[in-house]
Amino acid sequence: MKSALIFGVLSLQLIYVQVSGQNLDILLLHTNDMHGKFEEITPKANSCHDMEKNKTCVGGFARLAHEIRKYRKWGEENSKKVLFLNAGDTFVGSDWYSVHKWRICSEFLNALNIDVLTLGNHEFDEGVEALKEFTKSLNCPIVTANINTAKLESVQKSTVLEVDGRKVGVVGYLTQETAYLSNVRELNIGDEIAAVKAETEKLDQEGVKIIIGLGHSGFEIDKTLAEQVPLLDVVIGGHTNTFLWNGPKPHEEEVMGPYPYVVTQKSGKKVPVVQAYAYTLYLGRLNVTFNKDGELIHFAGQPEYISSDIPQDQDILDILERYRPAVDAVNQEMVGTSSVYLDGNCRLIECNFGNMITDAMIYYSAFNSKNDSGSWANAPIAIFNAGNVRNSINVTYTRGHITKGELLAALPFDNVLVSVDLKGSVFLEALEHTVENYENNFISAQFLQVSGLRIVFDVSKERGHRVVSVKVRCSNCSIPTYNPLDLDAYYTILATDFILNGGDGFGMIKDNAMNIHSHNVSLFDMMLWYLKVQSPVYPEVQGRIKFIESPSSSPSISASFWLSLFPLVLCVLKLKEY
Repeated sequence: MKSALIFGVLSLQLIYVQVSGQNLDILLLHTNDMHGKFEEITPKANSCHDMEKNKTCVGGFARLAHEIRKYRKWGEENSKKVLFLNAGDTFVGSDWYSVHKWRICSEFLNALNIDVLTLGNHEFDEGVEALKEFTKSLNCPIVTANINTAKLESVQKSTVLEVDGRKVGVVGYLTQETAYLSNVRELNIGDEIAAVKAETEKLDQEGVKIIIGLGHSGFEIDKTLAEQVPLLDVVIGGHTNTFLWNGPKPHEEEVMGPYPYVVTQKSGKKVPVVQAYAYTLYLGRLNVTFNKDGELIHFAGQPEYISSDIPQDQDILDILERYRPAVDAVNQEMVGTSSVYLDGNCRLIECNFGNMITDAMIYYSAFNSKNDSGSWANAPIAIFNAGNVRNSINVTYTRGHITKGELLAALPFDNVLVSVDLKGSVFLEALEHTVENYENNFISAQFLQVSGLRIVFDVSKERGHRVVSVKVRCSNCSIPTYNPLDLDAYYTILATDFILNGGDGFGMIKDNAMNIHSHNVSLFDMMLWYLKVQSPVYPEVQGRIKFIESPSSSPSISASFWLSLFPLVLCVLKLKEY
């Protein structure tokens, strides 16, 4: 559906529900998980190459700015109130971010003229000191109720906006998973429900009768807050990239529910819950109407797909040009070649990019480590959490070449390669954890990509009992073979320091790892080395991870599809050898 048509429908809804001058109508615009997509992108959220520009490219801040400004202008012309809220995670996910870090995020967020913003877990990735500078640089209120705001002077638990003479409170919240997802050693992250409930009660005592929850904890927590915090009227969330939609969808994202999703409290009060997917591909739009007592009496809406036919505002494009030279420099540096699409959609199934990374971990260790045991590899097993893969790499328009910028965007974290010894029973616990949240197509950063393992899961079983079988590659063998996991044996496993330190909930590894050895190389530098010695690469999906009961749905990009297509596309290309 064209944006103009939806805009017209929303306009009619706003006019229709205003039955009394005492009612307050607000159009709530919202985004979440934009992940550094400052420039336009492909519909699959990858970088747009020159051949795609002005044809199929979508999203980006310049188009978002155009739509937000359009709605604000409409509000001014029709005496309607428009608020724009952001639910966090602008950091990480593009070469633009990898080169320029928090400063580029600050300038682009300020250009959108946000009314209220909450922090996402990735805003903590550069550490607390960088976060302090980032939050000081923003020109809007920043709200997060469940962290120690005394250490972040620019962050408040809530803020109160004056809207048409009425007080509208906005309470922020952040996932407790941030404690092991990002760098937050100096901050205490408390329970979202308790913190939001306490803050809403405080606002209510101050005479604030309209309260919006704005947070970054994921759709399940969003719904729980809507159910268990009586004073919340609307919940706007992020973190899980949840796509809510009504009717035929504009693209291939899987619809996870209607927009808005409605939660009914015990009192009978209905609370709308919304997210706007991710990557600047959608702008959330929710009409809400409150009566004179602050009760929500009407709500309706639909996100807008930020399609290629939406104009890009020139002032935002001008900001891009100021940052472009340094980004172009890393994108002109070729670091390897691939004969196939490198699929970064690794959080639900085995992916070829994850296979390449874990194979590279083993290859690097075997090539660069002293081995006196006579085994073919010091560590025959490697694991890598899918949350570390932020992008796919599409080599269609680069004649098979992989640029340093693309690799930076795909692997932006400074994780270091380590090897550890783990008892088989602990390793089984870690493998159970990888599918612990495998419900309702929840896209989980803790899902492991592997090398040297053959795993079968049954996600229809109870949590903690979903591993059906595990076969492990031997190391002290003349020909590598796979044998059943021995719960009493010890295995040398390659991982990252992030997992070793308990990241993504792998506390069982942190608490039980033995004979820890750092290889003193980041995953990014390791991949630079691997691509140099192995190009052209052509990783495939090999059945390392299988499911007895197929997931209810699969990611939007099929690895097998791309793997079948791209060798044909690139077979005529002469790949540069490294």
